Amino acid sequence: MQRTKKLALSGGLACMMMLALSCSVFASWSSSIAVSLPPWGATVDNYSVGVMKSSDSISFGAYGVKETNSLDPHAMLINSNGESRSAWTAIRQGQTITTSSNSGLIGYTYYSRAGSNRVEPNQTQVQYQFNPY
Repeated sequence: MQRTKKLALSGGLACMMMLALSCSVFASWSSSIAVSLPPWGATVDNYSVGVMKSSDSISFGAYGVKETNSLDPHAMLINSNGESRSAWTAIRQGQTITTSSNSGLIGYTYYSRAGSNRVEPNQTQVQYQFNPY
């Protein structure tokens, strides 16, 4: 009986730790950002949605929720002064694209800059999420 209680307690603790770890990973993604991008490679900074960097990873990821044009728009990580903290990464509908050039520091909140493709002649409606990891 004693051994059964120990196994049950150990299993419960393991499940709680797994849940806590998975929640902290998923919490790093921003809420969805919808933006209208001007044509010809123009960019728009978004300071309304920020995410705190929670690890020492050098990755930055963008997930494309929706985009209206076939030429991929792109996003980068920026700080509160508008200084870039990553390279550009493509925003592709239904895909997560990452880059390994995140220079942000743990514990700081970061924002995103989105831009249309340089050869896109039309305004682009894009909806995306980002993760400073």
